[in-house]
This record gives sequence, structure tokens and C-alpha cells, in this order.
Amino acid sequence: MLNKNEIWETPSEPYFFKNSTRFQGMFLESFIFNDSEVFYELELRPVRKEGDALSRQIKFLVLASKKMESEKICQFCKKSKIKFLLFLNYSILDLKLSCCDSAECKEALKSSRPESRLIPLNLDGLRQFRGATIRRRAELVFRQAFKIKKRASPFDIFYEFNKAYLKSL
Repeated sequence: MLNKNEIWETPSEPYFFKNSTRFQGMFLESFIFNDSEVFYELELRPVRKEGDALSRQIKFLVLASKKMESEKICQFCKKSKIKFLLFLNYSILDLKLSCCDSAECKEALKSSRPESRLIPLNLDGLRQFRGATIRRRAELVFRQAFKIKKRASPFDIFYEFNKAYLKSL
């Protein structure tokens, strides 16, 4: 995982597939909120010897996602930004079912729904959605939380991740 001492290695632009047979002419960032299953498949592939820019880009994006902030304020404390979503009955995901990272707010959100699970609002959280229908719903909710338009370019998406990462340093 990247850390603050490795800022010199952080990418400066979206990752472009120039020598790929499957993704020729596409950007890695375009998969995050539109076909995240491909993003996670790429994350699991073997790392190549030559420094593997793709693996570094994926690690950077996952780390940066943990620094991203939604503009939505927690419905319980009314002061902090949301960091968690409730996956209700393992089938429903809605931005209204969210809270910040305080223990009290998380408990308040889960209190009437103990069978449901809290999902972090980052790429580790998005990774947890398996079925195609719920994954598409999760991609939409995550995009809404971060105010990223469906038609956002890979450069726009990269900019949001990079901005969050640099702000956290």
C-alpha cells in the first residue's frame, strides 16, 4: 500500500491501456463507477516484474478513495460527512441510509436493522458487492455520494481521487 513517503510515485494522470488486447484505448478509471467488476479483476491479476504501472495505479486509487469525502452530512450527528452506507437486508443500498464514522452514529444507523451491514464509502466498500444488479446500484450510489456524473471522463474521475489524496497529505 502506498503511504505519504511514496508521493513521488503517485500517478499524475489516468491509466491508459495502450498495449492491452482486451482494453486497448481505454482508461482504468472509466471502470471504477461504470463496470467496477473489471476494476477488481485487474486488481487481482498477477503483478508484472517491470514495475507494473497498472498495479501502482490501482493501489493509488484504492488508497485515495479512502481519503475522498462526500458532501452529504450525517443524519445523526448533523456535523460530519458520511463515511458509511447501510446495506439493508443484503439487497437495498440507498444514500439516505448513511452515516459518518463515529461509533454512536454507526450504532444509530444499524440499531433498527441488526441483520444489515455497514459498508465503507470507498473502493474497499464497493468491492463487496457481487451480483450484477446490486453492483450497478452500488456504483450509482457511490457516484452520487462523491458527486461524480455518469458521463464523467477518466480525467475527471482521476482528478477527484488525486485531489482527495493530495488534500490528505
